[in-house]
Amino acid sequence: MTAPRTSLWQRLVNTWRHNQRKRGYAIDLAESGFVFRERERHTEMRWEHVSRIDAGVRNCVSMDFLYVQIFTHQATVYIEELDDGFRQFEITLFERWPQIKPGWEALLKVPPGEARHETLWRSDG
Repeated sequence: MTAPRTSLWQRLVNTWRHNQRKRGYAIDLAESGFVFRERERHTEMRWEHVSRIDAGVRNCVSMDFLYVQIFTHQATVYIEELDDGFRQFEITLFERWPQIKPGWEALLKVPPGEARHETLWRSDG
């Protein structure tokens, strides 16, 4: 099944939101979890509290980008692939949850201009 292409309006909104993230968004890894910094706001998450991992492709006017959402019972963070520390974070996710890698790789093959959102892992199965 093919997802419909995102409208120009939605691509413009995605571009504007993405441009707001250019500075001050970063992931700092720790043994027990990570801290996601959104400018002045910091969200700390422990690995054992993660209840769900979603990922997807969001498209802008001139590019598409991968994102991941991490859920705990207390918070949710939305992390884009251009945020500082993303590649190290990605490697750590694959080490902790190797079963998410096939779904992640499938998202990297999404045709240009096609938005997608998938739940890759849930603690309840």
